[in-house]
Amino acid sequence: MPENFSIPNTMAVRSIAEYGDELTNVEQVLQALHQCREQNLTFTPVGQGSNIIASTHVAGFVGVIAIQGVELLGESQASVDVRVGAGEVWHPFVQRCLAQGWYGLENLSLIPGTVGAAPIQNIGAYGVEVSSFITAVEVLDREGVRQLFSADQCQFAYRTSLFRNNVDYVVTHVHMRLSRLPQVNTTYPGVAQMLEQMGCEMPTPENLAQAIVRIRQAKLPDPNEHPNSGSVFKNPVVSRAEAAKLAEQIDNLQQFELADDAGNVKLSAAQLIDSLGWKEKGTAQIACWHLQPLVIVNNGTEKGEDVLAFAQSIQRDVQTSLGVQLELEPIVL
Repeated sequence: MPENFSIPNTMAVRSIAEYGDELTNVEQVLQALHQCREQNLTFTPVGQGSNIIASTHVAGFVGVIAIQGVELLGESQASVDVRVGAGEVWHPFVQRCLAQGWYGLENLSLIPGTVGAAPIQNIGAYGVEVSSFITAVEVLDREGVRQLFSADQCQFAYRTSLFRNNVDYVVTHVHMRLSRLPQVNTTYPGVAQMLEQMGCEMPTPENLAQAIVRIRQAKLPDPNEHPNSGSVFKNPVVSRAEAAKLAEQIDNLQQFELADDAGNVKLSAAQLIDSLGWKEKGTAQIACWHLQPLVIVNNGTEKGEDVLAFAQSIQRDVQTSLGVQLELEPIVL
């Protein structure tokens, strides 16, 4: 069991696990789980580290789940069922699906990370959530027992699932049902406009994927050039009464209707943060991205603790000034 393992993370901070390794198949995961039980160590699975804030030192064993493979389970004229290794990188997988004529994931193009991480936080973007396509998730529990959870059992909700912050399961494969019939979802603001700019009067799924890539590249930093872990905060859900009070403080408050009976609305965390001037409150080492305050970029610190402290400063300010509690989206190791 290798010691002093460097944990991969797109925030580019220095983070060393007590033990760790890259695990490329189920048998290696089983062996690592067994060793952790024998030595009474925690087992923490990660992918590419695109949705974590990693501390300088992490106790226990960190396993990089790198299981590859895309297996066709079944098909019909309308759809295909696939089983995907948790270590497949998400964006190349989306591109592979397009090349095969398997549709539905286009709005999720260019999201960083791996397929195995997708159900954990129920990734979503531009009007689509991955849970719409997941039929089952394969896991190993801490005793090494294999289990298959149906989509309903996964407890999917906004940016969360049964697996988020749950130390009991390691995701090894994800089952999805994708469409053979071209689907173009342009309901999210800005998507139709980008397609129009591209001259696509009758856009194809390929056009849609290209549009999403252009939108993301225009407003989000490339982690390879500006280290970051994506959106640091979830969009908060508040009551209509709370939203009405906030509308008195913030001009043109963005409110998104929810498909529930609770009478709540979802707000834009970016707008709340921006209204308090956080684009201008960064330091030489850490700052909000100038085009998207939900993203914190690392300009030079080696410590994940510095990133977390900056994020917590934003949380406190939004809570104190606006009365809204922002929840962290990345997992803190």
